[in-house]
Amino acid sequence: MRIRIESGVRTEIDLGFVGEPERIASGVLETFKQSDIIPVIAPIGVGATGETYNINADTVAGAIAAAVKATRLLLLTDVAGVLDADK
Repeated sequence: MRIRIESGVRTEIDLGFVGEPERIASGVLETFKQSDIIPVIAPIGVGATGETYNINADTVAGAIAAAVKATRLLLLTDVAGVLDADK
């Protein structure tokens, strides 16, 4: 369930199995950090009873960056709402 507030009106939108990150298993990422492995991370979350959730990739990237205390986060995108006039 996602809540959208527009013009002071609260609207609940059922997006199905879409989630928000609650916890990042940063210990796994620390193992990669100490090796030559570059992980490819799918933005899939797992619920308390094993159900899977799709999570927006930019949201996951931010949560991971925070969990590993990253000094920088670089996002590459072709989404029009994120790009400036110079793309």
